[in-house]
Amino acid sequence: MAIMLAPETNELILGIYDTVTDPDRWDTVLDRVAAAVGAKECNVFQGDAVEQELESVWLSPGLADIFTTPSYQPALVEEQKTYAAIQEIVTESRLIASRDIQAEYHRRGYPPVDMSQIEAILDRDYGIRSRYTAPLNREPHHYEFLTLHYPHHYDDPRFPADRVALGDLLLPHLAKAMAINRPFVLLKRRFRAVLEVLDRFRLGVLILGEDLSVWLSNDSAQEIIGNRDAFQLRADGRLTGVSPHARSALAEAVATLCQGGEGGPARSVRRRFGDPAVREPYVADFSLLRSAELGTASGERGILAVIVDPERTSIVNGERVGELFGFTPAEAAVFDLVVRGHTNREVADIRNVDPETVATQMKSLLQKTGCRRRGDLVHLAHSVNIPVDHL
Repeated sequence: MAIMLAPETNELILGIYDTVTDPDRWDTVLDRVAAAVGAKECNVFQGDAVEQELESVWLSPGLADIFTTPSYQPALVEEQKTYAAIQEIVTESRLIASRDIQAEYHRRGYPPVDMSQIEAILDRDYGIRSRYTAPLNREPHHYEFLTLHYPHHYDDPRFPADRVALGDLLLPHLAKAMAINRPFVLLKRRFRAVLEVLDRFRLGVLILGEDLSVWLSNDSAQEIIGNRDAFQLRADGRLTGVSPHARSALAEAVATLCQGGEGGPARSVRRRFGDPAVREPYVADFSLLRSAELGTASGERGILAVIVDPERTSIVNGERVGELFGFTPAEAAVFDLVVRGHTNREVADIRNVDPETVATQMKSLLQKTGCRRRGDLVHLAHSVNIPVDHL
């Protein structure tokens, strides 16, 4: 019997796809899925059958503590033996009663599994008496599945069997969302710790799509964007510039990275952003991340953006670099001002010396450090004396 999708069901399907770039929305979406199919609770599980790198579970709110309750762990581990083989057991893309999955599991001769413990816990502590499960992909390396939890026994006349059929209609959308969501989960797992460390280095770091959609960002990047003096987020979650010049610079940087010129795409691009009349411009480095670096589908690329705020680098000075390269006190003072973005004329005015004197000191700085241009001195300053926040 065909099921006509009500407007609220169509809205739910749209909500499922909201989880693609924001996995934190899964709990709300699963709560809505449970309500739509007449279930008490709902969860999805995502696992990696090869590398064991990816293992995520999202639950509707009523099940939020089941995986964090120590006394439940042995029962959950026992149950997961069944779900590890679910792609082989459930050969159709539809929801199957848990009791039927268990029966097929044992019929196929898999190692015995005692499900009585988890069933007793679910009944006693969560009021769950029956479950339906469906795999969400047929891939050999990854497995995802959906489970609906009902408060009635299978043979209870109140059991909403017709609503389970609606769950079958939602499966393709849940499967697609999980498949697209997988690279973002991997990105967070692989890069989150790195981003948190880079926060201490006062560097704003973002991982972007080629369309400048923000996949991941650290607190420093969010603070820079929140200042709205060079960058901002569009309503669709894409990074953009505040001014036409900044927007143009962003677009040009991405084009250079992804398309390039006669020599092909560039590996990295550096640009300045912000109005010099208002503040020291931000310096942003953009680098291309290929699928192997992202852990995503073949051919998919991303962009790593590292943003330096010169106004937050007061810890950088010429003294420590000077100790390494033998700067005179005057050269160290010039180096400090150059690193902060001042021109030779501005350095001369600040130090109240002749511009030719500054030019001579600059030549000496380049010779002593082996740098070829002013920008190389800035790189040197940050590599030798990283602007790190101390714990």
